[in-house]
Order: sequence, then structure tokens, then C-alpha cells
Amino acid sequence: MIRMFIILLIAPLFVLAAPVTQNPTKVGNGDDGADLENLQKITTGVLVTSKEKASQLLEKMNVRSVQYLGALPDDLQKSDMYLSMQTIETPKTFDAGLEKSDDGKNVYARTMPTPVAAVRFFPSALTLTEDQLVRLHIHESLHHTLPESIRENESAVSEITLAVCSPQSSRDQIEMTVKKYMDAVKPAVSASLPSTAATITLQAPVEPSYTEKIQEPSSVTYGYQSFNLSAEDHFLNPVTSLQTLQSYLHPWGGPNSAFGIGLAFSWISLANQSYMGPMEISARLRLATWRKFDIEVFGQHSAMTMSAEELKRLPSMRDTSTIGISIRREAEYFYTENYVSYTEGNDKGVTVGGVGYNQNYAPITDTHISVGGKLKGFFLGGTFDFLLTESPVLSGTSYSDSADRERVRVVKAGPEIGYNGKNFVTTIYYRALIDSTPGYNLSDMADLMGQGSGQGYAGATVSFKF
Repeated sequence: MIRMFIILLIAPLFVLAAPVTQNPTKVGNGDDGADLENLQKITTGVLVTSKEKASQLLEKMNVRSVQYLGALPDDLQKSDMYLSMQTIETPKTFDAGLEKSDDGKNVYARTMPTPVAAVRFFPSALTLTEDQLVRLHIHESLHHTLPESIRENESAVSEITLAVCSPQSSRDQIEMTVKKYMDAVKPAVSASLPSTAATITLQAPVEPSYTEKIQEPSSVTYGYQSFNLSAEDHFLNPVTSLQTLQSYLHPWGGPNSAFGIGLAFSWISLANQSYMGPMEISARLRLATWRKFDIEVFGQHSAMTMSAEELKRLPSMRDTSTIGISIRREAEYFYTENYVSYTEGNDKGVTVGGVGYNQNYAPITDTHISVGGKLKGFFLGGTFDFLLTESPVLSGTSYSDSADRERVRVVKAGPEIGYNGKNFVTTIYYRALIDSTPGYNLSDMADLMGQGSGQGYAGATVSFKF
């Protein structure tokens, strides 16, 4: 069943991969593409220094905490700038806004109404003062990050720009300005039924916001785990450490969703030898970001790369298939995540005392909570996992312990600390077994890459995001 879910999750690739032709979107400037020739990328000069001052202003005004403006600082930093070698006269359809001169003869800049779109500047922009350029940078990034209902409204974008840049402004004033335009465009949806019935008023849908996970969903990650094993664990699962290399690529999706495929390879170390461990293929779909919560569904299948005979000597290692849903919130000073996953039960052959048996594993339900604080890129938090399953059943040609099957709980928790930079994240963590049904631990879950092994484990990861 889970394998079918993963296949269905991957199936949209074949539709999304079909070539699509999209025309440029006009942002109140009658863009006909005539300025796309002779572009030069801007890396130095007054446009760069004024962009840095614009970024500092956004941080000073704390716009990240303003609803609908949370993605504005990152968008401003990541948008590329180009200088056009020709001056474009204002088209007749050009609306009033900061992108043109007072006499209406020169356009200073143009962009597309999509997140992190490049901004094209014209020679006339170089005649502006530094303060005027700061306003121009913020104005263009607002065209990228405001909700679709107002991002192409020049009056709204201009007034919000002034609210951000005005010396007398405040964070509350900025929020009130944004709210004024959002309240004006929210449709009052109502349906009038026949005269014998009442009128029903429906609430307008919430506008999505753009978070870091949506803007940079892809990553490449290296991880290392060292397991804390008891004497019994060395028999059930004698793996002392695990190294993983994982790549998640999200080339599909819209401005507020992302769909991608992940591949992971691992290397396991035993007391006296090392070899390739589980290989994992997965699919993740970020459905949307609502009220600044990233909602994601995922499916993954982990397959052991060892031979059947090698696996028989490792009782607590098997292939696993998992599906789940995650809800995560990244705020300015804290983060939190809840997710629930379900791992399918299956059978595997084991060898005990030279005799072959069949081991049947029950499904595993994992409920996970993580929460922590953030400050200047550093974060400190903790995680809690409650695993619920049933005891495995060992059977042979003349033996079965199915009558002894019982409900099993395994609970792990621990701290994590790390740093989230512009393009990378590094984390150090520890997970300890804090409670379990007597006689059981993480090794009994038989899910090395998903749940670890033994009495707990310490680990570290380095991830590059893009």
C-alpha cells in the first residue's frame, strides 16, 4: 500500500516535466521585453551599496514579523541585478509609481511579479540619490513577495514602500498599511439562496506567505551517527555508526509549493568491518504555506544493499517503507514542527543458532514534536518521538511465538544545537531512549536510517540548501 502511495506521489513528475511556455508578466509598466538586450550583471557600485542599506533598513524595521512581508528581506538579498544599456521611455499604460521619473519620461527599473526575480535597472537609475535607490530596491522586491492579489497594484506597492522607508514610520505603521490593502481586496463571498432560505457568507481564503523552505527547498546533506549499544544490541544490530549522503532536489512546483525527489546512500560500520548500508529513495511534496506554516507530505523507501545471507546475520535490519505528514513553523525567534509517520510492517529471514526463521515486523507509528529558539542564525532546541508498534513474531517450520505478541512503546528525546547560515545549516544532536516497554529499545524498531539503534545515538549533519 505504501509503495503504491510513493508511486502516486512521484507520478505528477511526468506531467510537470512537460514543456510549458509562459509569457512575461507585466508589473504596471507595459513591459514589452525591449530592454532585455545588452544586459550587464551588477556586482559593484552604488546599486550594490544602496541594496545593502535597503537590507539593513528592513532588518531595523523588523519587517520579517509583519504578516505578508516575512519573505521580503531574503528576496531583496537574493534577487540578481542587471543594468540595461538603453533607456526605455514610459509606455502610455504605465501606472504611477516609484519606478519612473517625476516627469514620466524615464523608467528606473523593471522586474517580474515572482519571488526572487531579477531586477533590471536603466541608466536613469544612476541619477538617483542613495536614499531614492534604497526605496527603489524595496519597491521592486515588494513586487516579488506581496500576495498575488496586490503585488501588481502600483498604488499599494508604492504606499507600502513609503511606509517602510519613511523616517517617521514604525513596524506597526507598516503592518497597518499592508492590512489596509489586504482588507480591501479580500472578497466578500456570499451566496444568495432562494427567498425562502437565508444568505450564507463564506470566509475568504487565507493568502499564502513565502517562507525559507518554499524559496530554497532543495538540499545536499552529509550526516554521521554513533550508536550507544548494549551487549544485547551488539547481537541484534551490531552497527556502531552510520554515515549518510542525501540529495533532495525540488525542480517542480509553484511559488508557494515544491515537489522533489530525494536519494540517500549510507555507509555502516560494525566492530570489525564496514560496508554499504541502506539506500533510500523518497518523494516530498510541500503542499503550501498557510499562516506561515509549511505543510508537507512525504513517502520514502529504504532498502538494504547487503545480500540475503548477510542480512540473516543482522536480525534488526530490514527494508522499510514510510509515509507521513509534517507541519512546521519558522518564526523570527523560534521554530516548531509536528509530524506523524507510518512505517509498513513486513517479513524478513533471520538465522539464529544456525537455524533459519522468519521474522514478522508490525507497522510503526511515529508521533514527533520538535521546538526550539533562534537568535542571529543560531538555534537551540529539542525533539521528542513516541514510537508505537507490536513485538515482532519469530516463526519457523515447527515454531511460532505469535501468541506472545504485545503492544510495544519506545520513546526517545534529546537536544539539538546548530547554525542556519545563508546557504547552509549545521546541526549537532543527541537522541536518548527515555522510556520503553521492558526489554525493548530502538534496535527492535529495525529501522536504522529512520529510528537509529540501541539505547540512543549522537550525530551531526551539514546541509547545503539552494
